[in-house]
Amino acid sequence: MGNVQKEIQSGRAFKRTYFNHRDAGNIFLYSFIACYAAALIVTLIAMQVVTAQGGDTTTLSDSLALNIITSALTPLTFLGIFFLYIKSSKISLYAAKIKFNLNWKTVLILIGISILCIFGLQYIVGGFNIGLTALGYKLTDFSLPYSNAGWYILNLLLLAVLPAIAEELVFRGVIFNGLRRNVSDAAAIFLSATLFTLMHSSLEQFIYPFILGVILAWLVLRTGSVVSSIIVHMCNNALAITLKFIEVQTGFDFMPKQTWLFWVLAVVLMAVVFVVLFLIDKFYFKKKSNLDVEKVEKNSEGRVPNLTMIIGIIVSAIILIVTAVTNFTSAA
Repeated sequence: MGNVQKEIQSGRAFKRTYFNHRDAGNIFLYSFIACYAAALIVTLIAMQVVTAQGGDTTTLSDSLALNIITSALTPLTFLGIFFLYIKSSKISLYAAKIKFNLNWKTVLILIGISILCIFGLQYIVGGFNIGLTALGYKLTDFSLPYSNAGWYILNLLLLAVLPAIAEELVFRGVIFNGLRRNVSDAAAIFLSATLFTLMHSSLEQFIYPFILGVILAWLVLRTGSVVSSIIVHMCNNALAITLKFIEVQTGFDFMPKQTWLFWVLAVVLMAVVFVVLFLIDKFYFKKKSNLDVEKVEKNSEGRVPNLTMIIGIIVSAIILIVTAVTNFTSAA
């Protein structure tokens, strides 16, 4: 099924088989608002429950039950917005490029890329956080317990499996594919990565989500399937959780203590990541003839970013700034 087919028939209704820049702007704004609204509602309910029981609401941030609910809430909200949007807009799931046509070599390369990203970029991200701390920024310390195998599995489900599926359907399935119809592939990659970064609303989650967002969009571009980005995203998060579990269980710290060694590793490993990705792109993806990478018909109608995307960017930027200011002042 190619670009020439714009609609598919489902019963008596016709469904659109592509996303555009308006869909990208809409789903970014709706997802952002829905996530914060859902979190606010859950928090208010929790405060009411604690108050009714005579408890202290200031300790809610330490509530294990609330943290578990919050961890599941964002990806489930993303999934809800995704399916509600495509249903109400009469868009086929085909538009999200959910294709299981990846051969075993490609899957192995995708897993390798996820491992490469974790080990190759964790030091530069750690260095960025060190810089924030030196400037007086209070890093957010949110995590579920890693005390046993049960908690490890729950972390994998809530922080690896669910977010990978939900976030990839929204950001690469809708936003990236939608932007590709109105701007160049490179612009769509970097703009979708920027929106992905803004969604995290945190300075310490500024560098890695952007780099990862670029890589994930590039993979969708090269494979023609959002399944590729789901695999990398899921393996990436799962590996990070596994390393954290090993650290908690054994006390082994993967970060070197020597300052000079830390920065040498940060720079060298980041360079290695991009060199390896360049080689994979040149000698594997660009030479794969059996991967039917769909050429998107460009549509110059409308402006990118459109109104809903502009509103979403402004709102998310304000939240990011407020959060940053709060973390700087709270550490003072």
